[in-house]
Order: sequence, then structure tokens, then C-alpha cells
Amino acid sequence: TLAYIGLALIGFFLAPQAAIPHFYTSFLPLAFVAGCWIGLGHLEGTLARIPAPIMVLVGIMALFGLYEGFGWNRGVVEDASAFVGLLACSAGLLLLAVRYEAQLPRFPWLEHLGNASYSIYLVHIFAVALMAGIGLKLIGRNFPGIVPVVTVLAISTGIWMGLLLYRYVEQPLMRRLNRKRN
Repeated sequence: TLAYIGLALIGFFLAPQAAIPHFYTSFLPLAFVAGCWIGLGHLEGTLARIPAPIMVLVGIMALFGLYEGFGWNRGVVEDASAFVGLLACSAGLLLLAVRYEAQLPRFPWLEHLGNASYSIYLVHIFAVALMAGIGLKLIGRNFPGIVPVVTVLAISTGIWMGLLLYRYVEQPLMRRLNRKRN
């Protein structure tokens, strides 16, 4: 956590322009850090002990973060202020969801997507590039309605290929590794 904060502060104050220093001093990994702390709190059971009035404040923080992230027109796609707002929103919603998980409805298909999320993450860029490249090259960008259609097909293909990777590679590999560990 301290290393990521330190790197983000270096990036904020020095604003390196070269790709590698810019990447490593970005504030974006702080979202990963927030997720790690929420996960640790869940595993250790500390989230379950947060009183309801504090969770109301977390909900208010999430709403304010959503406004901060999207409500102010700063003329740019994303800046540090929008990032902080959207991080507050997503961290707040995640805290609420984890804290009240037992009361939330269950959607097996969403759980399956969540279980396959790493495989989807690994393969989606190739599937999206393939579909978008083929679709837009073969048909052309000027064909009416092609961009939304190719976008939906590219996203669907990315998810589908990720689910295949999950089923035929990740799950068998995890079963094999778990057998060897036991």
C-alpha cells in the first residue's frame, strides 16, 4: 500500500512523460489496493462487524463519488479527481455488497462470470481485437449501425472465449493442482 501510494505521489508531483515511468507512477493501481483491503477485511471478518450507521455513510460516500466521477464537466475523459470519485463509488458499493452479501439475491450466471473473470480478462483483448478488426475491415466503418453491432459482437466473443478458456483450461488446471496439493 505504501509503495503504491509513494509511486502515485511521485507520478503526481513529477508527472513523468515516458511510457514506463508514467505507467508505474500512475494512480490507477490504488484501485487494486482498495480492493485488496476490502478483500482482507472480508477474509478477516472485520467487514461483518461494521455497524449499520457507518454503512449508511459508506453508501453516501459512494453516491458522492459517483457524482464526483461523472457529475462535473472538466472537459477531460478522466483526471485524478474523477478517479478518486469513481474509486470512492466502487469501493463503497463493494463494501456494501460484501457486508450485506447474505441479504442480496443470488444470480448463478453472474457468479459463473465472476469465477471465469480471470480467464475472460486474459483472453478478451484478443477476442475483441479479432472481432472488431474483422468486422470493421470487412464491412467498413461507414456502414450504418456497424459500430454498435461490432461492439456487441466483440464483447460477446470476448466473454464467450473467456468462458471456454475457463472451462477447458483454468478449471482442469486448478483441479489438477488441488489434487497434487492434497
